[in-house]
Amino acid sequence: MSSNEPSPEDLLGRAASLLVSSAGAPRSLPTRLEGIDFERRRHLFDALIEAATTLATHTAAEIDARASGLGQAMDQVELDLFLESADLDAWMRRSAAAALLLDPAAPRIHPAEPTPPTGGATVQAPPVVFHADWTAMNGLGVAARRLAADLEAGDVPLERCHHDTGAPPAPGLEPLIPGRCASATSATRIHLWGINLNIFDHVSDADLRPAGASRHHIATWYWELPSVPLRFRDQLGRVDELWAPTSFIARALQSHHDLETFVFPPSSPVLEEPSDHATLRRSIGLDPGTVVVLMSFDGNSSLVRKNPWASIDAFTFAQASTKVPLQLVVKLTGRGTLDATSLRRLEGAMARARAVMIDDDLDDAAMAQLFGTADLYLSLHRSEGLGLGMVEAMASSTVVVATAFGGNLEVMDDDTAALVGYDLVQVSDADFSDRDGLKPIYTVGAPWAEADVNQAAGWIVRLAEDPALRGAIALAALERSRGRSAAHSGAAMAARLAAVAAAHEALS
Repeated sequence: MSSNEPSPEDLLGRAASLLVSSAGAPRSLPTRLEGIDFERRRHLFDALIEAATTLATHTAAEIDARASGLGQAMDQVELDLFLESADLDAWMRRSAAAALLLDPAAPRIHPAEPTPPTGGATVQAPPVVFHADWTAMNGLGVAARRLAADLEAGDVPLERCHHDTGAPPAPGLEPLIPGRCASATSATRIHLWGINLNIFDHVSDADLRPAGASRHHIATWYWELPSVPLRFRDQLGRVDELWAPTSFIARALQSHHDLETFVFPPSSPVLEEPSDHATLRRSIGLDPGTVVVLMSFDGNSSLVRKNPWASIDAFTFAQASTKVPLQLVVKLTGRGTLDATSLRRLEGAMARARAVMIDDDLDDAAMAQLFGTADLYLSLHRSEGLGLGMVEAMASSTVVVATAFGGNLEVMDDDTAALVGYDLVQVSDADFSDRDGLKPIYTVGAPWAEADVNQAAGWIVRLAEDPALRGAIALAALERSRGRSAAHSGAAMAARLAAVAAAHEALS
């Protein structure tokens, strides 16, 4: 470093000074941030990026030591909160993104193989115990069941260990007894965990690391935002490896740990198109001659993140802008979990859009039929780790109209979906006015997207009025979906599990 080049400490100190001078007298960091407009925060964040780039040649220990130079203005916890509050979308696209926390010379995210392995002997995967809420009627339950099917397609010997997370049971699934796992206390070394990050503290250390047992724990977690709140980060240190369904989720988790992380996208479901659209539509109160727009979300999840209000507004604007008859269908799971205020707001918006609500509990076959009856699937989410509803729609030849933000961009592009632009905004206190319980899940100040409702409405109109365009995008989406087979996904995971087993065998 030349004598004229700012030191890492100078850069970090300059960033800290800018923060303090912009916000006034020293106070708690979240309060100070409220005094800085978003553009000013971008400039501050650029200074931190500069510092990270300068530090990129240093080891993790040296980085930690230099980062402590911010202590005159903020402690390390406050720095973490600030990094969550800044423009993480830009941060994660920079090669020095993890330089404040990790050694950038040793990247530990392993992308999925683009093509199935060819040649050589078939990989013999070791036995695995997979812990999940196997009957859950939510996205995590669907994800666990689909991942298990992929593993079995890769000939992985799998034992399911059931954990009751309190989620309502899905219809058509056999009730299970929590904790009844024949191999859970045996010598089985590799354990997969579908108990998600935000509730993983319910798993005891005694269950994870029983005396005398050598285990390798792999977490198969989902996360929807580009950063993880501080209160959940300790859970990352309780496992040995992470599997993420998208690079978006992998980056969010990787920014807070140095575990090896593998990206294994789930296979696409193989769905049959309904044989009689007209009869099926009439059975749920739909006019066979309309263009059907489907939305789906779970009341157990976050309405503020799913943002149904924007989707309903876009539909209403589109309905007023075209002579093509449109019908909105809202599939709501977990209606009983919504508070009265949210439910009234949702029902009022749906009434204005003359929408049909389906709140019956549907099994997988019935859900597939519902997706198959729709022409468009609408998701103006603020953020998604993957978006299983969008995946299902693409596999059903239903055109997805979705926010161009989040892990969904790893399964769709401009050729296979109608992507909607957005403004990058921040999670605010107002977002939780009706559900304070979500505050610990999504950090106030963290970035997410506000979709362009007018652009989404324009897409709905264009697709409704142009069946040829609709058909072309639907076909491209279906072809892309068929490229993600269970056998391919299972073979990739089996190879990784075999490598883990071999490494443990060598150590023992």
